[in-house]
Amino acid sequence: MKQDLKLMREFRRVLAPKGVQGIFFYCEDCTEEHFYDWDIMEANMLSTLAEEQSAVHEPSPNPDPHNYVPWDYCLGYLDGIQQR
Repeated sequence: MKQDLKLMREFRRVLAPKGVQGIFFYCEDCTEEHFYDWDIMEANMLSTLAEEQSAVHEPSPNPDPHNYVPWDYCLGYLDGIQQR
């Protein structure tokens, strides 16, 4: 989890200036995509590392899906810029 937090912070550092507001995940339970802003992702990860329950949060109203990317995209993007 510490490595995921480190990665997420790096994703944010390189992608937020390009307009990416966070990450989305496909939920198999409800068959919908869930959108998480960078701040929410970080807070959830920190709570997990502290062995606390994540705070209840409301997703941003009507998120623009174009401003969110999947985790795997972030990994690939980071890998691509590190290969230059």
